[in-house]
Amino acid sequence: MDTPRTIVEALQRGAALWPDAPYALAVDGAGSITHGGLLRETAAVAVQLHALGLRAGDTVSLVMPNGLHTLRCLLGAMAGGLVVNPVNLLSQPEQMRYVLGHSDCKLVITTVEWETQVREHLATLDRQVTLLVSDANASAPAAGAFDWPAVEPQAVALLMYTSGTTGQPKGVMLTQANLVANALAIAREHALTRGDRVLAVLPLFHINAFAVTMLAPLLSGGSLAMPPRFSSGRFWAQVAQAQCTWINLVPTMISFLLEGETPPRTTSAALRFCRSASAALPPEHLRGFEQRFGVSVIETMGLTETVAPCFSNPLDAAQRKLGSVGR
Repeated sequence: MDTPRTIVEALQRGAALWPDAPYALAVDGAGSITHGGLLRETAAVAVQLHALGLRAGDTVSLVMPNGLHTLRCLLGAMAGGLVVNPVNLLSQPEQMRYVLGHSDCKLVITTVEWETQVREHLATLDRQVTLLVSDANASAPAAGAFDWPAVEPQAVALLMYTSGTTGQPKGVMLTQANLVANALAIAREHALTRGDRVLAVLPLFHINAFAVTMLAPLLSGGSLAMPPRFSSGRFWAQVAQAQCTWINLVPTMISFLLEGETPPRTTSAALRFCRSASAALPPEHLRGFEQRFGVSVIETMGLTETVAPCFSNPLDAAQRKLGSVGR
């Protein structure tokens, strides 16, 4: 099939090439989604959002933790021509209020746990915003046939805000083509195939998880295994249980794992590599992780504004598959 340029084209390609292959599964046993099922279930989400009055170009904010339905909502909204704004659940209340106001969102999807806080923020805005309360692991909504709208590759698909550590959070607009090209680049550089599976412990409101653990498997035919949250005590058991072949972490998580127990080497034997990003990994942590767990670390860096990863050493895909990339 032709190289996809938009999210809906990526979904359609996956459903055609790997209809029965797994795309996402909940580590706690709360369900799974195949590549073929993903196209149907994201269509159901798009139907629901358009039925609420949203139209192409409108912004949908998500205040949701990780879950299978969170995946459906993010992908379904973008495939349906909407702009998704994943809100950082770790942001301060004033920052969250600012993002919901500044994003000009027409709809907010949230969970019961966040409903009260989100309603309080929306009450301060000078416009009407629809609130949809769901569950991060809800089943896909029922829907009939859906005619996917024509979405241009240069249409904005993602509105993600910076952390705001040096001032007000800044909204970064990324197009359909930006996201698909980046996912293809990540899949190529890591030599990902349909046999690869990543443990998805990073939150989807972060560009790292959004592009790497959600979109790269969509383009490579692979899959992601999603725990409810990161747990250093359960991490290695989840890797083994889900039969993961790679992991995607940030330096803080690596430091937590280094402080924990060392699992049997058989637990991590199937892992091809560990990807570390979002901040500089101290050299001693990189070496310590590789020596203790027997997993090579590939360190990457990339701005939210550019998304594309920049590898710390110019190794080719085969070397990245087998070797370690240091600082």
